[in-house]
Amino acid sequence: MTDKKNLLTPGEKAPISGQAREVGRRGWQPSKTEVTLVKGKRVPSTSSSGRKLQIIDPTVHKRKSNTNSRLEQIFARRL
Repeated sequence: MTDKKNLLTPGEKAPISGQAREVGRRGWQPSKTEVTLVKGKRVPSTSSSGRKLQIIDPTVHKRKSNTNSRLEQIFARRL
């Protein structure tokens, strides 16, 4: 069973980006279909009324490698 605060209803804005799976009214009976959510975009409709979406795989953004070298340059100037 899932935590109700992790369930998204169709039409609301997605709080984070990632993969989501459709679940039943109380957060169980997951479907095999996954959808991609984009942060700030509306959550798509589900196959039937009363069902919600649960984020199962949040997107992880990696920082660019040149950001670290830029920080090293800044700290090297301070020494």
